[in-house]
Amino acid sequence: MTLFSMEVFEGIVCRRKQDEIVALHYALGTDDLHSRLLDQGILVVHSPQLNPHRLHDYSLEVFSDELDLINRIIDIIVNVDPDILVGWEVQATSWGYISFRGSQYRLDVAELMARAPTTLARSGTD
Repeated sequence: MTLFSMEVFEGIVCRRKQDEIVALHYALGTDDLHSRLLDQGILVVHSPQLNPHRLHDYSLEVFSDELDLINRIIDIIVNVDPDILVGWEVQATSWGYISFRGSQYRLDVAELMARAPTTLARSGTD
């Protein structure tokens, strides 16, 4: 069984309507407590404060804007097809935050990540 964990980082205070996602960390593992992670990485929106050399031990992808970052995490989930999604405070932060921010671009993030999508969830904004 595969587990995909993700943590979202936005501004100092979590205000979904104003604060765009600036970074997220993800990790893919299994339910075997003795196994190593299968994959992990960091997705960030470019910022003058970003110093990629400080994150040399991780796979790092830099995006020009929040929409590109959201589309990338959706692509990763669809590609990996994990059995379980894990996050901290799933409805308000982590997955809920991604879902809300995606809705600002008319994306139905949950539908786009679903194993059996029911509708065309991606609008013409990408």
